[in-house]
Amino acid sequence: MAKFKGDIPAQMRRVRELAMQVLCVFDAHSGADAETARQIVADGAADEDLRRLALEMANGAWDGRQISDQWIERLAPQWPPHRQPVVDRNILRLAVWELTNRPTPPKAVIDEAIELAKAFSTDRSASFVNGVIDAVLKEHQSLIAFIPAPIPSPIPSLDPAPTDDAQPPLPATDAASSPPTAPDDAPPPSPPAEPSQPTSPDAETSPPRDAATSPSIPSHDAPPASPDPEPPQPTPDPQP
Repeated sequence: MAKFKGDIPAQMRRVRELAMQVLCVFDAHSGADAETARQIVADGAADEDLRRLALEMANGAWDGRQISDQWIERLAPQWPPHRQPVVDRNILRLAVWELTNRPTPPKAVIDEAIELAKAFSTDRSASFVNGVIDAVLKEHQSLIAFIPAPIPSPIPSLDPAPTDDAQPPLPATDAASSPPTAPDDAPPPSPPAEPSQPTSPDAETSPPRDAATSPSIPSHDAPPASPDPEPPQPTPDPQP
């Protein structure tokens, strides 16, 4: 940004005058001529910052002339840019570019455009420039008012991100109602003892049997042993 010393409004007016003159030369040649532009600002100002700012504004307004011309023609269709005098056309181009690209107060832009029209054109041109720039300003401000505010980015969470093998947390239980758990190395509990069979009253009064008197139960695995055969009786000798 240029840093001027002394009368800043007067120096800014000189910057706009030089920028407007450069624009008129570009318009007459139907194209930007960098060498001619540098020569114009060098002849019109000794301050380097002033010359640099004048070239910046002239080049910016020339590059954006198509948008400015369409905007102006829509707001003033009875006087489109191609029917306007060359000075009025480039004053409007410069003012529209400054309104939309620099932090200059809008009132200052309009007042300076009117002064340029009075100095380099006619009084009727000044009123025309005033009406067009005022309409551009109102439309520009209404468009800015409807631009939505940027959506803030979400605040990152400070909690660690969950992993795939992470187990879901168990529901909290009351310590008094939950049964105690056995340690991992405790032996398994022994099965409950079977209830004893009730004894018969006869078993308590019957005397125990002797093994010699109790009958044996024959086995079906082997046949019973046969008794030993009797020895043969001797045959007597016959009588003579």
